[in-house]
Amino acid sequence: MEETIIFSEYALRRMSQRGITKEQVCYCITHHSSEEEYCPANGEIVFPTVLPDGRNIKVRVRDGNKKTIYVIDAFSFNKERGE
Repeated sequence: MEETIIFSEYALRRMSQRGITKEQVCYCITHHSSEEEYCPANGEIVFPTVLPDGRNIKVRVRDGNKKTIYVIDAFSFNKERGE
């Protein structure tokens, strides 16, 4: 099943500021680690992953109907410092 990924305006703005591309976000969604974080209170999921270039990023999404993934934010993190 092919999923549709929709980027919020906020996510696109923050990705641009942080040097994160749509391709990197898509990679994160499809190759994330098993350490994903789920927040049932607001229905959001955070996918952490290490990109092929070694950069750690997290992508925060809302998964509405299992066919559409709505990207809310994307950011780098420091795995060693637990950020």
